[in-house]
Order: sequence, then C-alpha cells, then structure tokens
Amino acid sequence: NVTTTGGKIVVLGNPTDSGSSANFGIATQFLGASSGNINIIVDNTEISTGDGLDGNGRSSNDIYASISQSGTGNIDIQNSGKLSTAGESSYNIQAINLGSGDIEVVNQGELTTTGKTAYSIYATANAGNVLVNNSGSITTSGLRGYGINAQSIDGDVTVMNTGNINLIDSGDAIY
Repeated sequence: NVTTTGGKIVVLGNPTDSGSSANFGIATQFLGASSGNINIIVDNTEISTGDGLDGNGRSSNDIYASISQSGTGNIDIQNSGKLSTAGESSYNIQAINLGSGDIEVVNQGELTTTGKTAYSIYATANAGNVLVNNSGSITTSGLRGYGINAQSIDGDVTVMNTGNINLIDSGDAIY
C-alpha cells in the first residue's frame, strides 16, 4: 500500500540518460506467482515526471502499478492530486494486471500529459474487470494522445466520466 497526503514528487530528466528505461513517481509491481492487492492513494499530492516536462523524453510514469501474468490480485488507484508527465509513451496513471484480478482507477485530480502516444489513464486487465471513474480534468498534448484507455481481455470494462477531457492534438478522449 502506498499513500501520499500532500507535498511534491518530482522526477525530471531523460530516463535513457541514466541508463533506465523509464522515470517513475510511484511504482509498485508484483512479479512471478505473487498474490495480493496493490492499493495506491494519492491525496492532494503533486507528481511530475519527464524530461523537463517539454515532451521530448521517453516513457515517464507518475503512478505505475503492475501484476505479472502468473500473479493474482487487484489494483486500486485513487488520485486527487495534480499529475503531469512528459515524453513519448508516458502515463499519468498506468495500471496493468496480466494475471487474474480487477482494476479500479478513480481520478478526481488534474492530469496533464505532453508527448506522442501519451496516456492520462491507462488500465488493462487480462482476466478481470476494469473500472475507471474520472471526475477530474484531463489534458493531453501530443500526437495520438489518450485521455482514458481501458480494456480487458476476459472481463467487463466500465468507464464513467463527469470530468473535462481536453485533447490538444489528435487522439481519443475515451478509448
């Protein structure tokens, strides 16, 4: 379990400069045959990741949660903070469950992405349901940007949005 209640997390710089494949503000991961739940609560916290937030870096993640293919468990992410990320294939919130279990993402905060193929909320499950509930503001700037992308191979997908989704360049508000 990860909980933040205020303050800032800032991770800037191109991840390839440090030999890493990505920058992470908060990252949790179950590898192998692990079982258990991942719960992340970001309450009134500002998280910024990327290459100077100009959109030229690669793969930055404000919040990342993952369960591997042989794992079992649910992912629950709740955000009321201000998240900003920049770089190609970057994510404000990324939840991946390749094992069995559900994903729930609730966003009440402000999400901003800058960069090609960047996602504000990305949630994908292999054998579980996906629920995304957004009442916050989402702004994506970059070619093929996504506001909300939710999918499941063998489960139900529900997306509820009462917030504003603003696409600066081409992309999909909800996919």
